[in-house]
Amino acid sequence: MKIGFIGLGMMGIRMVKNLIKEFGEVNVWNRTKQKAKEILKMKGKWRKSPCEIAKNSDIVFLILKDKEAVNEVIFGENGLWHGLSEGKIVIDMTTNLPEYSIYLYNKLKEKGVYFLDAPVLGTLPHAEKRELIIIVGGDRNIFEKIKRYFYAMGRRVEYIGESGSASYLKLFINVLGAVSILALSEGLIYLERAGIDGDFALSILEELAFGSKAMVVKGRSILKNDFEPFFKLELMEKDIRYYVESVKRLGVTGFIPSLTSEIYRLAKNKGFGNLDFCAVYKIIEELNSRFLLLSEK
Repeated sequence: MKIGFIGLGMMGIRMVKNLIKEFGEVNVWNRTKQKAKEILKMKGKWRKSPCEIAKNSDIVFLILKDKEAVNEVIFGENGLWHGLSEGKIVIDMTTNLPEYSIYLYNKLKEKGVYFLDAPVLGTLPHAEKRELIIIVGGDRNIFEKIKRYFYAMGRRVEYIGESGSASYLKLFINVLGAVSILALSEGLIYLERAGIDGDFALSILEELAFGSKAMVVKGRSILKNDFEPFFKLELMEKDIRYYVESVKRLGVTGFIPSLTSEIYRLAKNKGFGNLDFCAVYKIIEELNSRFLLLSEK
């Protein structure tokens, strides 16, 4: 199968390198060609538009910022839609709105094109070392047909169920991460006010069942004031927002995610969007400073 890949962000560029190492030539496109420079020195072949990617590829991977970006790449001028033909496969690895994944599945089916939602779990080092966990929704027979391509990028690949299933699960997982770091942020300020060393507290948490590696790692980053992005806050804000939107469609409660969404939105609007998502701590710190000033008046 000829492979196409669209989206050469921090994750995408690492993933396409592994596809090239495993399968050779990969057709690539990105909004800014400069990001493809390193890939083109390997066996990446630049195509001038998503439409050209579709025409020259049997299987097309997308990993983009959000629903709007995916929609533009597929249906925009010179989008994939205009170059797709029966039997081709489109795989969206973006963390996307589940209902939109279902829409894409049904829309592409009109052309006889197969669609899988296949978001990834892991960080940049996981993408680099092909250690991602990849979860997949859609037709199982198509999944079985192409799962070897997933294993070129990840160490664990799981079929979840019908279209949208993987997107639902990915949002659930990311929201748990967002909520835990928000709670951690408040807790570290609580400890500071109580005169307890935060790093020592994290060393205790590391030994406990209800602690997590992520909380300890992000907690230490917060204490060092190190917010270099491994997963950008603006992306986490988008994921929580999608979860809250999906909750409303499903008709279930979402009290904590809704509040969490508002706090991450504040952090993004404050200009922390390009920092790691644990920079939500900065908003909690600011709010606590304001409360302290009010209590002293």
